[in-house]
Amino acid sequence: MNCSSPHPLLLLLLLPFLASCDKIKERAYAISPADTVKFVKEDWALKLTYCQPTKKGRLIFGTEEEEALVPYGKIWRTGANDASEITTNKDLLIYNDTLKQGRYSLYTIPEKDHWTIAINKKVDYWGMSPFGEVYEPELDVLRFKVPVKQIKPIIEPFTMELNQKPDALIWTMKWDQTAVEIPLNLKP
Repeated sequence: MNCSSPHPLLLLLLLPFLASCDKIKERAYAISPADTVKFVKEDWALKLTYCQPTKKGRLIFGTEEEEALVPYGKIWRTGANDASEITTNKDLLIYNDTLKQGRYSLYTIPEKDHWTIAINKKVDYWGMSPFGEVYEPELDVLRFKVPVKQIKPIIEPFTMELNQKPDALIWTMKWDQTAVEIPLNLKP
């Protein structure tokens, strides 16, 4: 018997489980669809990839005692399903820090008056797990805080935008009545 190949009976037993994993992912994407935001200017290309959960009458940001969907002070995958991602083909300046060209995952820690933004080098995985966090803070390449803005009207789906302003490209994340803005510039 060859011990290096899996036993056929084991494969047969695992098949229904593996098929159900695909069905779970399909249903998750139907509930929180994927979205991509792109910005291209001359030879600079920037892409944000994320999934859009919706408010559906729920309290989005707040305390654990209030049973908020995204509790203050807790790590959030910043969207739903797979970890959200930022991809840039040029080095960026975010505040005074450099984000090297590449592809990164995004995590946030929302608070009432600010969010901590964590840009992480681990990509291609489900954002969070019921068996423990997948997020590895030691793989953060950038971590910074941005102020929260209260907005109206209510934004039903979690949304990311890229808007060109005279002095920077503004990356906006908004959901419910909360928004954060991150200025992005090309590194000279």
